[in-house]
Amino acid sequence: MTNTAKVKLWQTGALRVAIVAGVFSFIVVVLLGINFSKRRSVAPVDEKQIEAMKVHLREYPDDEQLTETIRQLDLKVRHDRMRWLVFSGKGVFLLVCGLSILFGSLKFASAVSKTPPCPKGDGTTVTKQVRQAALSRCAVSVVFVVLLAGAFLLAIKPGVEYATEGAGADIGVQWSVFRGDGSGVSPFVNVPVSFGEGGEGVVLWKSPIPLAGMNSPVVWGEYVFVSGADEENREIYCYNALSGEMLWTGKVPFAGVADDDNAEPMEETGYAAPTLAVDGKRVYGIFATGDIAAFDFSGKEIWSKSLGWPDSMYGYASSLAMQGNLVLVQYDQGAAEEGKSKMIALDGFSGQVVWQTNRPVGGSWASPIVAEINGVRELITCADPFVISYDAATGAELWRADCLSGDIAPSSIYAGGFVFAVEPYNALVAIRPGGTGDVTKTHIAWKAEDEIPDICSPVSDGELIWLLNTEGGLICYEVASGKQVWLHEFDDMFQASPSLVGDKLMLISEEGIVVIVKAEREFVEIGRSELGEGCFASPAFAEGKVYIRGVENLYCIGGGQ
Repeated sequence: MTNTAKVKLWQTGALRVAIVAGVFSFIVVVLLGINFSKRRSVAPVDEKQIEAMKVHLREYPDDEQLTETIRQLDLKVRHDRMRWLVFSGKGVFLLVCGLSILFGSLKFASAVSKTPPCPKGDGTTVTKQVRQAALSRCAVSVVFVVLLAGAFLLAIKPGVEYATEGAGADIGVQWSVFRGDGSGVSPFVNVPVSFGEGGEGVVLWKSPIPLAGMNSPVVWGEYVFVSGADEENREIYCYNALSGEMLWTGKVPFAGVADDDNAEPMEETGYAAPTLAVDGKRVYGIFATGDIAAFDFSGKEIWSKSLGWPDSMYGYASSLAMQGNLVLVQYDQGAAEEGKSKMIALDGFSGQVVWQTNRPVGGSWASPIVAEINGVRELITCADPFVISYDAATGAELWRADCLSGDIAPSSIYAGGFVFAVEPYNALVAIRPGGTGDVTKTHIAWKAEDEIPDICSPVSDGELIWLLNTEGGLICYEVASGKQVWLHEFDDMFQASPSLVGDKLMLISEEGIVVIVKAEREFVEIGRSELGEGCFASPAFAEGKVYIRGVENLYCIGGGQ
């Protein structure tokens, strides 16, 4: 065979490979598009269906069939999401391989089609050039085979298995963020809210917490999570919910850089004030340094990053919220005119920013909540001077009300058709949601001004709303009208927000005194229990149990045996 015929053969082969690679790449692009479209259209529908079921489940917590339906649908959503993510990863890799082969083959075909220079000299030189050309062709062939083999192996590799243990249990009633879903209302009524002599329950276990923190426990299935930190360390702790055994400690890398004004948070705030968030697959934690991280349920770090050391005069304290797979961070700091505040949504799987919205507010210490309102998942935030609602999935602002001032620490709640926000010491504001733009003049239903808290968030059953201030004033208002129903003054001091368990209010004082009050139109104290140490964190609830974080220990209260 002549050299010209050989060149023609190589060129034809390379062009055929390029055609195959081009068709292959086109098919991959089409499949990636279908995968993306399906994910955007199907997943939100399933998630909205789950949220609607969860609302119904709160009204009928003993409906086991509904619980099982939610569990299965939630598991399906998680499997689908993982499958879509894995498919996207494989698809992108295959696309890169296909395009690499396509362009490599075209370049090779172009190179061999050129007329080679006619070498002059002895036969050794000619032989050497022929040998080099052959080696080049072999190298291209080897690269081609390697790429095809890698693409094939990736395509047949099994997908990531999702661990279902614990993730599906009692879905819809997990205590997954600050105050459960931000409301402080327990979905369980069989919880022993008093303990000790004459109480309904006993201390089943208590376990030491290595580092201090003002955050509250979160619970998912058989796991309880809290965090702790000091100047040198930031840690997330996982406990067995049944035995109290510490299962693992997740150490969060330090990446934040402090300036001279923000190196030290106040002692009352500390380095670990924000409550964690958990979604059945991972637990997420953020600290006063601006460091945030995700760990899986075995304690493996999934990702970590720094949002920058926040400019906060007391120390950063806003807890995390969740919307589907999004970790929501209310990152308010500095003064409003400095433009430092923002709302950030991170992808729980990767930690990448999904959306980010600048906020026209100064620093705050309130935590965001996500509430289903008129079929929309609204992310509601409080900071001087606005209550602002965003679309939780996209970050688009829905409405705002100019009704707050000062250092905002209490979080809002949604109850009885109103969004309730607290202006410390001054006012409880009831806002009708559903407006657009500035709703200050049109959607504020009423304000109350007596015994307004500065730290504790309110709690409501939809008909009555209770507020507890630091000095021990517990006041009850009507949700519909704002009319004061009753007021009681305790001698105790409080920083933990009140909780509602069935028809009972649970209050925990700074000294660790657990006070139980009837959630009725008349003040009636039912009983008291003593934790044995100070407490500044709100409790967490699970089936038949309550978890309380003291200053040094984590407690589990359950029914006596």
